[in-house]
Amino acid sequence: MIQNCMQKLHNMKQREQGFTIVELLMALAVFSFVLVLVTTVFIQIFRTYTRGITRKEVNQSARLLLDDMSSKLKSIPSSAQVVSLPANGRLCFGGYSYVWNPVVKPGGWTDNKVNGTTINTIVRIDGDVGGTVCTDLSPNITVGTPRSLFSDRVGVQTVSVSQASQVSGVYTISVTTSTKSTDLLNAANQCQQGIVGSQFCSQITLTETIARRNR
Repeated sequence: MIQNCMQKLHNMKQREQGFTIVELLMALAVFSFVLVLVTTVFIQIFRTYTRGITRKEVNQSARLLLDDMSSKLKSIPSSAQVVSLPANGRLCFGGYSYVWNPVVKPGGWTDNKVNGTTINTIVRIDGDVGGTVCTDLSPNITVGTPRSLFSDRVGVQTVSVSQASQVSGVYTISVTTSTKSTDLLNAANQCQQGIVGSQFCSQITLTETIARRNR
């Protein structure tokens, strides 16, 4: 009788001392599931956040460039000529000139330089009264002091200004910006989906029609 009681107590203590292999495997499986779930949610949140930040930066850059060009174009006199050379990465009007290197360059494209420095994105040159930027199409332009308008993470695909109608002084400005990394763009200059780093890619085209005040 006493021996039976002692044996039962001994068995109970053994069971209380640790887990069985089955219990350990079940606990490990539950822990692994929770870990995978938390990691997946974290990665998804990070991608969503990164995508939002990227889109915001590209969109803001396009909007700032469009606003800058609109305000300058509205202020120039009616006699000022507007020269738009998107294939050359040049735009000139009323003493303001813009120079850029597109994210994806056409065949035979040579990098534009201003005063010997290659343009990373797009710059504005004030005081180019004679429109030297658009008359001298050599790759290296010597004129004024360039003012960078974008960060190095955002690039220009194309910029153009055209007369919107037969009404003198009415113009349409079109700006297309994107993430600068060409690895994230396909042959049509669109963001590739389903590739590593696709959340870092964004592209936007903004268009605005304005009328010059002094027309």
